[in-house]
Amino acid sequence: MNSFALANAAKWIVDLMEHTGTEHVLLTREELAVILSAGRSCLVLQGFRAEGILDTGRGTVTVRNIGLLHRKSSRRACAASRWRTDQHTGN
Repeated sequence: MNSFALANAAKWIVDLMEHTGTEHVLLTREELAVILSAGRSCLVLQGFRAEGILDTGRGTVTVRNIGLLHRKSSRRACAASRWRTDQHTGN
């Protein structure tokens, strides 16, 4: 899973948390896959679980480390900017 996909997933989870006002987000793997346009959403969740960022249950995500999740989500803008630069420079 590339860093842009991880950052995008983190951003979505942060946005859902802020919208609901709780660290318990109702989100299934299938919903995350649709949001990310990716079939491997379970890899994203497994990675975040392994880092202690969140726990998952049946249709729920519970954020355990909001600071780290925020840092992951902020990489989204950096990765997108880097991709655009690479496209212009041919790297």
